[in-house]
Amino acid sequence: MVKENFPESIACYESLIVSSMSSFGLKTVETKIYAHVFCSIEPVSLEDISSSTGYSLATVSTVAKYLSDMNILKRVKKPGTKKVFLAAQRDVSEMLIGKFTMALDFIVKPKKESLPDLISSLKKDIRQEKSLSRKNLGKSYLELLEHDLEQTLLLEKLHTYIIEYINKTKKQG
Repeated sequence: MVKENFPESIACYESLIVSSMSSFGLKTVETKIYAHVFCSIEPVSLEDISSSTGYSLATVSTVAKYLSDMNILKRVKKPGTKKVFLAAQRDVSEMLIGKFTMALDFIVKPKKESLPDLISSLKKDIRQEKSLSRKNLGKSYLELLEHDLEQTLLLEKLHTYIIEYINKTKKQG
């Protein structure tokens, strides 16, 4: 994973990056590729990452796309070449903002838009249900959906506050 001419301290640093990125829920292959790019001073080509890490070019390409979509790696173009190069997003606050924004867009927003209608529909179904056991089951599901909506709204407040706080802190320097 680490270039042979790297000093030992850089190899240790790269291992530290692998460990810390695991906390983002990344798989081993993803953390190793990210750490390799992160510890490279210049943007690195997919081919160089493949030969340095031992992962196939297809694997590196797939992981690179995934990590780029997550705003953890950036695709960089170099004049005079068609190769894809990667650079690391080294600003942890920007990575966190990206993660929180993704959670808002892909978890909170769909639930916030869908759950009220689902709850309303379930309440109507419960009122019309004749069977006591099915009515009770419906009430249990209703509690689940209402709790999920409550948690979703809390998550929205927390994520929004954290994003605003990070942006405010960054502006203050």
